[in-house]
Amino acid sequence: MHRSFYLGTLFLLSCSYPENDEQKLRRYQGMGYQEMVEDIKTPEEAGWYIEHYIAKEENASLEAYTFRETHERRKGDCSEAIVAAAALLSDDGYPLYALFFRSPLDVEKFPRHVVFVYQENQKWGSLGLNVIDRQKPVFSTLEELAAQFPFKEYAFETLPVDNFPHWISGSGNLNVRKKFFGLSPLFHEIER
Repeated sequence: MHRSFYLGTLFLLSCSYPENDEQKLRRYQGMGYQEMVEDIKTPEEAGWYIEHYIAKEENASLEAYTFRETHERRKGDCSEAIVAAAALLSDDGYPLYALFFRSPLDVEKFPRHVVFVYQENQKWGSLGLNVIDRQKPVFSTLEELAAQFPFKEYAFETLPVDNFPHWISGSGNLNVRKKFFGLSPLFHEIER
């Protein structure tokens, strides 16, 4: 009886309380980008990282930094957010998918926004820098998910990471238009 009490007490003492947001943020600040990729395993964890660790960069550009650069800079726009989500989930079996958005009136016809998309239990969800970008996986189709965003058209694409082999560990700009997101995706009108 005493032995089981002793073992139970040791077990309880060895259990730690869940981290609060401040503790998790401090822990993440002490980790390198490779440790982050290994540590984060779920879209929920990746979403927390993007929301709390990456500060929104107000002057969004047509550049996207590698995950290493984004982790070190701690700021970015929607492009860096999907690079981060893709990197963090790349070793956990999640395909690297994205939804690109635009308005049909965009003169340049380039996407104006992008989110990382994933599936769980055959339902679609999304991750990104803005609150609206983080949609739980409750949508049966990509069009249902796309309808949650204030755009007129969407395109679904696999992220072309082969165009930039060091997109996680490299440094610098991924050159959104030419290298990383220089796609000509087929856009569909969002039915509402």
